[in-house]
Amino acid sequence: MKSPVLATKRCKVTAKDGIVTELTFRDCSKLGDAEFRAIGELKHLKSLTLYGKCHGLTDATIAHLTGLAELESIGTDGAQLTDDGLKAFTMLTNLKSASFFHTSFGMKGFTGTGFGWLKACPKLEKLTVAGISMGDEGFAAISQITRLRELRTWHTYQTEAGNAHIAKLPHLTSLNI
Repeated sequence: MKSPVLATKRCKVTAKDGIVTELTFRDCSKLGDAEFRAIGELKHLKSLTLYGKCHGLTDATIAHLTGLAELESIGTDGAQLTDDGLKAFTMLTNLKSASFFHTSFGMKGFTGTGFGWLKACPKLEKLTVAGISMGDEGFAAISQITRLRELRTWHTYQTEAGNAHIAKLPHLTSLNI
């Protein structure tokens, strides 16, 4: 790995011909601005996993990742993003799969409506939202991502009304609630 900033962090790196294509963090609790800036410089990254209290992934630091034009898969745990902050994911135009665990849990004002921004990701087909304090309005936003084929969700505050929004997804072939 070229970045001295990331070299000191415990992560699994997958490279092909010297180019980093996959980065997996199991403990993101110490990642901050410098680390997200360094991750954003890995222009050929295809898969990024940010698990383990990734509270450093915020509206400000997500901006460092928006240039990852080849990114196909992202997984986050504990990101502290606002609904407006989720708009940054629209820059990831090759994104096929996204997982959000414990995103903004308990954050005042977070409703999950920002997931509606993901409808602008032209290749997104798989979405997981779990352990998130969002309700029916968040699922109404998710129902706008009409190309979704797979949706997994648990530990949220949706009701039957939220499920009715999900039921309208025209291409859904796999649902885990």
